[in-house]
Order: sequence, then C-alpha cells, then structure tokens
Amino acid sequence: MLADDARRLDAFDPPGSDYAFFLPGLDPYIMGYHFLSPEHRGKVFDRAGNAVPTVWAGGRVVGVWKQRRDGSVVYGLFEPVSEEARARLEERREQLEAFLEGESLPQCTHTRFIRALK
Repeated sequence: MLADDARRLDAFDPPGSDYAFFLPGLDPYIMGYHFLSPEHRGKVFDRAGNAVPTVWAGGRVVGVWKQRRDGSVVYGLFEPVSEEARARLEERREQLEAFLEGESLPQCTHTRFIRALK
C-alpha cells in the first residue's frame, strides 16, 4: 500500500448510518476478503471459491442477489438487518434494477442458496 493511500485510509470516517449496496459476482472485494460468518460461506462461494452477487449492509455480507430473466432483481438475506437497513436495501435494489434497464446479465456462479431465490 502506498503511504498516501494509508494516510487516506486512516483519515476515512465511515458513514454514521448503516449503508447498503449490491456487489456483482466475482467482485474482488469479496473474493479477497471474507466479511461473513463461516456458516454462510457455502451460500456465497461455489465449490471453486467463486463468489455469487452479494448484498451488504453495515459493512458485512448479509445476503445474495440475482437477476431474473425479466431483468428484475431479487435478493435473499441470511443475516438479520435493521428496518432502516432493509429500507435502504430496497432502495438500492430499485436503483440497480433501473440501472440495468431490464437487460438480463448472465450469472456465471451459483450456490444452492441463490438458486432457491424466486
């Protein structure tokens, strides 16, 4: 890590409220660091160690998401989140759906948990 980057990281002040976001499958952030409880690894990583698309709230992985053939985005949580975080997740889901504009992206990794999402 460069010294300037380390100083910026030291000065970083995370948001006061829970933040929420959706990361795509194989995102380097989840692939390089494991921000989830061991009991949930099989829900996020396939047998080859590839990550499915993840749902984040408050700095931790709380679920997974996928896109249906019609372009809609669905997600499933395996960790509890506050009502505030749940509302923020729904807002982010709507933003992602709007960004994708109905275009269905192929999913290259799967787990049983993500297959079960309807």
